[in-house]
Amino acid sequence: MEQEQHGYQCRGAFVLVTLLLTGLVFFLYQADFSVKTSQPAQPVVVELKRFTLDTNPDPAPRGPARIIRVLSTRNEHVLATLSPYGSGFERELLQRFADQYDYSLYWMHSRSPEEAWKALTKGEADLFIGLGFEPSEVLHHKVEAGPAYAHYRPVAVSVKAPAGSAFCPDTVLVTANTTLSAGKLTSDLCGSTRRRLSARRLPTLLGNVAGSKDAVAVVDSGRFRLWQPFFPALKAVTPMGRPVPYRWYWSESRPGLARDLSLFWKSSRSKRVLSQLTELYFGFLPKHTDPYAMHQLVQRVRYGASVWGDDIVRASKKYEIDPLLLMAVIYQESRFDAEAVSATGVRGLLQITADTARTLGIDRSDPHQAIEGGARYLKSLWDSLEGWNLSKWDRWFFTLAAYNQGPKNLEKAREKAISMGGQGATWSELKSIYPLLSKRTSCRGNEAVRYVQRVRFYYYVLHGLVVLAGPEMEDLGALSRVVSLETSPFS
Repeated sequence: MEQEQHGYQCRGAFVLVTLLLTGLVFFLYQADFSVKTSQPAQPVVVELKRFTLDTNPDPAPRGPARIIRVLSTRNEHVLATLSPYGSGFERELLQRFADQYDYSLYWMHSRSPEEAWKALTKGEADLFIGLGFEPSEVLHHKVEAGPAYAHYRPVAVSVKAPAGSAFCPDTVLVTANTTLSAGKLTSDLCGSTRRRLSARRLPTLLGNVAGSKDAVAVVDSGRFRLWQPFFPALKAVTPMGRPVPYRWYWSESRPGLARDLSLFWKSSRSKRVLSQLTELYFGFLPKHTDPYAMHQLVQRVRYGASVWGDDIVRASKKYEIDPLLLMAVIYQESRFDAEAVSATGVRGLLQITADTARTLGIDRSDPHQAIEGGARYLKSLWDSLEGWNLSKWDRWFFTLAAYNQGPKNLEKAREKAISMGGQGATWSELKSIYPLLSKRTSCRGNEAVRYVQRVRFYYYVLHGLVVLAGPEMEDLGALSRVVSLETSPFS
């Protein structure tokens, strides 16, 4: 099968991509966006395309009526940098709308929700997305609020988690991006505790809290989940206040656009798309991140990369698999223990069965052969799904499920999904179907679901560590060498 059919696109040496991403993330997350008290705050709208590798499409072929001026704040929900699964939840959701209704998107960025809200009410933008708060003055402007598609609770985040007044520090830091009420929330938690609104971005804020025994931040639980794997020492101590709704806001000055947005959110299609994207971007995240588990992941991957890095790179290039995904599979299978043997008799780095090893013609106890054979087997499973009409990522999740419980059980799960009125074409469907197979077949359906979710999570963490390229990347040691060699990463 041609490389293009995989959705891959070789971008030259992977080191160049890594350097670009590193420079991008460094600029986005290390720059101090706080408003200096000595200067009056000036509303600044920055074109998002300055900070992204995928610039705005040329709007020339379309008239102004078909271009949407989109405002957003800079956060992981809108523009994904940690995730390997796409450009971002909000961006992809909006792109689905734009494709359906034939619009072009012109992305702009605001430094704060308040700044973006003012720009929207003044007619400087058509749509505001990624907003985790409800403007109190929405009824006083010609702005329409879309339905809430998600709710997240504000949570207090800290290194320690004692109860009562012992928890409360002298100052509670509150991230400005979520526009949470510092006074209301911290008075509920800590009474007379002093409040200080932080203009730092969420990862910087979390880093400051992680480096202090006494600091506390009040943050949006939804966004915190995306960053917690990279700050595993932090704990979400207690939920606070009422749930924060996520919704889009758009100007009523463009009736046609307002009508299309209203129709989109009322349609069954939007519900399907929302469900699929929620699963893709967030469905694998654990409720809590275990600090020891993250330490073990980094240590074992560092070891595996130092010993078998060249084998992983060769197999990844040969079979067009992201080396980080292959590493995530190896870690889930054996923790990079070449002598690992399970109770069911599978063995080696990739935990290959005796029958599969004979078919592949490999010695599964030989780590070099196991890596090549395991990658080849993954590729063969991927190829076998050619006619299933799956999206790229659903196809990979199906491939992982087949690797764990066999291709026949994957076919059974798909057939059962179809017999129950589904299409059997998304992982969100099969997640609920696989456990049903355990009742009447030898398939360990719950194990298949856990397996896919864990590989997805490890892949997310490894990708995020490479992108951040901070001290964590140094800890990975040889992994930086592995992913810097020429490969074919996912496009």
